[in-house]
Amino acid sequence: MPKAERLTSSSTKRIKRYPKSNAPKLVHKCPTVTPASPANSNHATIHDLPVELLYEIMLFSKSPSLPLVSRHLHQVFSSTPTSYKVEYLLEVTNSISPERPSFRKVIEKWLSHPICDLSVLQALEKRYVHPVHNLTEELIKPHFRLPKLLFKNLKPSSGGSDPGTQVLPLLEYLYRKRSIQVTSIHLSPIMALLRGSPQAGEYEIIPIPLPDPDSRRGYPLIRAVYGRSSSLVQFLLDKHADPWAGGAMAIKVAVSQKNLQLVKQFLSCTSIRSPLSLGVGFEQEILDTAVRYNAREIVEYLMNEKNYVPDMKTVQLLMRS
Repeated sequence: MPKAERLTSSSTKRIKRYPKSNAPKLVHKCPTVTPASPANSNHATIHDLPVELLYEIMLFSKSPSLPLVSRHLHQVFSSTPTSYKVEYLLEVTNSISPERPSFRKVIEKWLSHPICDLSVLQALEKRYVHPVHNLTEELIKPHFRLPKLLFKNLKPSSGGSDPGTQVLPLLEYLYRKRSIQVTSIHLSPIMALLRGSPQAGEYEIIPIPLPDPDSRRGYPLIRAVYGRSSSLVQFLLDKHADPWAGGAMAIKVAVSQKNLQLVKQFLSCTSIRSPLSLGVGFEQEILDTAVRYNAREIVEYLMNEKNYVPDMKTVQLLMRS
């Protein structure tokens, strides 16, 4: 018998001599580890650092997620003075991209942070000097988009107060005619003829762009209507906000609230977005919304005064209600 076969047969016999039931069991005992108590621990954590050092860490990291790590850090950074908030937003602005964006992008970045209130924005505009690579681009696009952050907390108040009063002071300031200091690096030939050609590093004064009231498909007006803020709705309409923007969602929300006066005000606004340009049957969607929410007065107004003709589906809904 070859040697390999002898080894195989002998190993088989050994396995048979020791059945599984009688085979010795190997038990590995893990050492018990007692977790250290936080009270008895001598290791310092980030919560033990002084507030001034936490401010420096925040400025160095430029991370908006750091205040969300714990309640302690959130409380520390939410109670920071205005000067620190300005320093932080200036650091964030300098790290937006290697190529300097337009000032429209800069102010949109500022307003996207919850810490940027009216006092912080005023201090930023006094301290910030914007380096411009193309002054023509800054002047031909005079509007910037409002962030959703300003309006997403607008909800109907149970106490009857107007929720838009918290946003109005900042919006009124944003719509004022203001200017900011910039360094002109390059001018187009046309602008060089009109304004002269300053040397690199010279300061210029340009108007600060105004907000677009129809930012993000009419989101400001939609949230104002949803929050039942009459003051904010009127303010945005005075700034030529278009109720037909975003698929006429602001009008549909007013219809769902059975607010006939606001629906009349919206439909009387002059709009560059006519119902025909929005698509065939767009007026029918508004009428259908009024029927589904059982807004009888709005249905009669749309059919009798605005001559909205219901389709068969809407007629069936009218007969059921």
